[in-house]
Amino acid sequence: MIKSPQKNSLTDYREKIDEIDSKIIQLLATRFDLIKEIAQYKKKHKLKLIQKQREKNMLKKLTTKAKSKSLKKEFVSDIFNIIFKESKNYQKKVITELDTFDKKAKN
Repeated sequence: MIKSPQKNSLTDYREKIDEIDSKIIQLLATRFDLIKEIAQYKKKHKLKLIQKQREKNMLKKLTTKAKSKSLKKEFVSDIFNIIFKESKNYQKKVITELDTFDKKAKN
């Protein structure tokens, strides 16, 4: 069966979207690798886990960039608020694991 040009084109578009989705996953994984290093740094230097002003500044910068790309501010804000929330949860987990390791090492 020969595919119509429209269906073939739709398949091509979907394949490109699948590639982009895979890149997004890879970028998130890379971001979380860095978050682990940041959590370790914060623990070592006794810095606060949550830095609200940094988050606020990042969100402003990202939503401005989104607007310049014709993306809705609310959409990008929602996505990054989810990413920020999960990032903070992951940092807490990393720091808790480091605390547990430190306690075991002292005993």
